[in-house]
Amino acid sequence: LSFTVDRNNPFNTGHSYANALQGNFNTYNESTQGANFHAKYWSVEFFVQDNWRVNRRLTLDYGLRFYHLNPQIDENFSISTFRAQDYNPAKASRLYRPGFDASRNRVAVDPATGATTFAALIGQYVPGTGDLANGMSVAGKDGNPWGVFGIPVLTPAPRFGFAYDLLGNSRTVLRGGLGVFIDRVRQLINANTLNNPPVAYSPTAYYGNLATFTQTGTQAGAGLGPSNITYTFPAGTAPQSSIMSYSLGIQHALPSKMVLDVSWVANLSRHLLQARNINPIPIGARLNPANQDPTQPGRPLPDNFLRPFAGIGDLITYEFASAANYNSLQAQVQRRMSKGLRFGAAFTWSKSLGVANTYAEQVSPYFAPRQRNYGPLNFDRTFILALNYTYDFPNLGAILHNRFIGAITDRWIVSGVSTFATGGPITPTFTTTAASEISGSTEAARITVVGDPYLPKNERTFFRNFATEAFAPTPVGGFGNAGIGILRKPGLNNWDIAVSRAFNIGLGEARPLLLRAESYNTFNHTQFTNMNVAARFDNTGAQTNLNFGAFTTARDGRVVSFSLRLRF
Repeated sequence: LSFTVDRNNPFNTGHSYANALQGNFNTYNESTQGANFHAKYWSVEFFVQDNWRVNRRLTLDYGLRFYHLNPQIDENFSISTFRAQDYNPAKASRLYRPGFDASRNRVAVDPATGATTFAALIGQYVPGTGDLANGMSVAGKDGNPWGVFGIPVLTPAPRFGFAYDLLGNSRTVLRGGLGVFIDRVRQLINANTLNNPPVAYSPTAYYGNLATFTQTGTQAGAGLGPSNITYTFPAGTAPQSSIMSYSLGIQHALPSKMVLDVSWVANLSRHLLQARNINPIPIGARLNPANQDPTQPGRPLPDNFLRPFAGIGDLITYEFASAANYNSLQAQVQRRMSKGLRFGAAFTWSKSLGVANTYAEQVSPYFAPRQRNYGPLNFDRTFILALNYTYDFPNLGAILHNRFIGAITDRWIVSGVSTFATGGPITPTFTTTAASEISGSTEAARITVVGDPYLPKNERTFFRNFATEAFAPTPVGGFGNAGIGILRKPGLNNWDIAVSRAFNIGLGEARPLLLRAESYNTFNHTQFTNMNVAARFDNTGAQTNLNFGAFTTARDGRVVSFSLRLRF
């Protein structure tokens, strides 16, 4: 129910709260069916593998895994999908168009009969016309597959690995491996894909009163307009989402009980799920004078008059078309506990690139994904250094046979984890002080990059973390040239340290009282997590957001916790 002020509402009091008190609604919308689904799926996997010790220095592992990952089905027939081959333009429902009545009041006009009604129905269906589920079909009915799409009977996934003792002394080993892993597509049945037409409709009643609203606007086709539909494309046998993981590394035993490991580690992901609108308005359609609303000069017609599939809103399809890749140089050194000291260090230099960060992320409806959406993924971190360490302090009291010194110095342990990492990618955006249409299209324009936004570290301040002058407003009719993730969020410099001590309380060595103090962000570094990347330009092209480029959020300050534990 909406009680907002609408000058076209004959029952309007001029105030939303007064409208609600009197029960005079602007719109009332309700779905004809609630989401109630019974989802099922099943899987079969089996494998063969072998290990072959070719000789004393070379060992091979190899195998082949087979997958059959049946898609989700819904036994309550709640899933419907769109098939372009079933769409018939001749069956598209007519839409009320804008026009004037005899008194020059703006009204909705049936283009076939000239009948008029209130303007709120402009862009809605003319009742009783066309097929409200044009191109739609229900999974599991009328010969349609239960799972919307099919899968191969069996999908093979090979695995291979080897280990080779380079010098024959078991101190330097070359290792490598490759494996293909098939992934079940998750969440195909969710709030977005359920209850599309013809399973359910959401009629809207306009301009009524609560005393009579159950009798208005619920006739077949009344108050209905083009629906935005999210569905999984039924492309026959769908490719299986897969990840190919491979690595090549060398491990070497160092003196002082240390081991060095340097590896190249990579993943290639293919046929991942992405979302794409297949029913956008044509590029620049809102800017085309031919698409102007004749009753509102300077304004375009509603989008639903401009779409390729008439009578339908956005058609968001989940398709198995996204790709990503990860490549990294990983190095680590570990020292086993010796003389009270154990430590490790791990360094990663990596790049994560892809088209979409999540299965529901939409890619451009106009441009090839690699042209418009390919770039660093949200979790990309160029450099990460992680240190871990534990040190048991020498028990001076025991060494000196002095229990008074031991009461102060013995049984202390300090440990910690220190992490240093570069920040994640972030994409700048922009708005204008005077609301204006830039791209004139379903896809919004990005900001235009006119220079290098990178700032040397000695030039950065709290309010200026990148060269803000490197950005300009995108001209009307353009899409901008900013790529994905061209800026970087602040990095990480964090120390978590714990100090503990065991006390002998007379119950024996195996039953000590343990006191432990832990501190997170021990040195209380101010660690900023994000910055303002939303430019705002006035009519002259000047950037007016004073916080553009400034830090906005930070991680928690130092947190300290204490614990006392009796071990028995």
